[in-house]
Amino acid sequence: AYGAYLKELDPTDMSVLFLNARICYMSGDFESTVDNLTKALSYKKTENNQVLSLSYNLLGNTYKLLGDARESSKAYLAASKYSIDLTDKLIDYSNYLFNLNYLADISLDEISAEHLKYNDFFQNIKPYKHEFKPKGKIRVGYISPDLREHVVLNFSYAFFNNYDKSVFEVYCYAYGQEDDYSLDIKNKIDNWRNLTEDSYIEIAELIYQDNIDILVDLAGHTKNNLLPVLAYKPAPIQISGIGYFNTTGLKSIDYYLSDIYCENEGLNDKYFSEKMLILPETHWCYSPLKEFPDINKKNDEYVVFGSFNNFTKTSDEILLLWKEILQRVDKSKLVLKSNIFSNDYGVKKISNRLINLGFDLERVELRPESRNYLEEYNDINIALDTYPYVGGGTTCEALYMGTPVITLVGDRHGSRFGYSILKNIGLDYCIAFSREEYVEKAVAFAQDKGRLKY
Repeated sequence: AYGAYLKELDPTDMSVLFLNARICYMSGDFESTVDNLTKALSYKKTENNQVLSLSYNLLGNTYKLLGDARESSKAYLAASKYSIDLTDKLIDYSNYLFNLNYLADISLDEISAEHLKYNDFFQNIKPYKHEFKPKGKIRVGYISPDLREHVVLNFSYAFFNNYDKSVFEVYCYAYGQEDDYSLDIKNKIDNWRNLTEDSYIEIAELIYQDNIDILVDLAGHTKNNLLPVLAYKPAPIQISGIGYFNTTGLKSIDYYLSDIYCENEGLNDKYFSEKMLILPETHWCYSPLKEFPDINKKNDEYVVFGSFNNFTKTSDEILLLWKEILQRVDKSKLVLKSNIFSNDYGVKKISNRLINLGFDLERVELRPESRNYLEEYNDINIALDTYPYVGGGTTCEALYMGTPVITLVGDRHGSRFGYSILKNIGLDYCIAFSREEYVEKAVAFAQDKGRLKY
């Protein structure tokens, strides 16, 4: 009924087109979503910047779902520019920064410069003043929207489960809906706060009043992040890491957590606003929070390569390498599994992209996201890591399911996660330092029937 009402209104009115696009988006009709928004932004029959911002934001969301990081990043930047609300502006700019990490052809200098601009939003904020003088136990606060069933919790759970209670007092600052995992953390730590109903300044004041000595951000520029809270400097020492793979750009954050493999021998230090805290082996501490299914690899005459990563991570650059691998390995297939493949338009769009890159679609299977996805690793002989945004949680899950992962090491901090994970568990033969080596290692592994059995 609402759609019928909209049809009676001016079809060139930007607000009408936006609302139509919103209805299409919610129903999964992404093709019509893009069509309505493209028309709306070309007509621009409004001076309402908020409608412009909302339209660009929705366009960014849609392009991201469709795996088009270039267009999504452009849209999010425009949304941030037009927004009249600072909170929305910050969210859109974080979305813009996040999506830049998917792009293979952006330089370290450019991606760093765009992140450093984030600090400009907080020029008028007066930060808290501190003296770092712990009295008694050191109070450590963890702030994150992902203290729940979320991939980040797999890499941070040990912080709440295995700390020395005689030395540290742990506070958790959660944001958003809680679940059984949240309750489990609550029962293990000293203090829990849910901040969902509070403003950034109210959260900062609460942390300041809690006398936190070290505040650790586990989200960076990911969804529902609380970086604006850290801009107020509510704790004397502030650290970011685990949840995001690049600098926050905030001068109020002192350190960024890394390791010798991700940090790249000092290269990335100059691209971060934070000082790097470089651990000697790894900054990963993966804890599987759910039971994994039995490993029961299927015997097949074909070698099956696969990627279960969010398809937006899959750049044309890495797709061309996957195509070459398929061409060089007789009787091989490629299984791609991601949420976009549950959408007809998404399947059509990605299929056309693969065809344009020269893939034989008879050898590619597109699978939608599913709850029992871990069992499907039994169909996969070799997992192929994405690039330049590599896997983290997906890499660990594949390895837990007995599936080797071939990774390509880049210069960026976030392009070296796979390297760090594989190096620390002794799988050096899965690590490639060039595109040629990536292909060669995948092909050699596929042709080694004895190794594929184990």
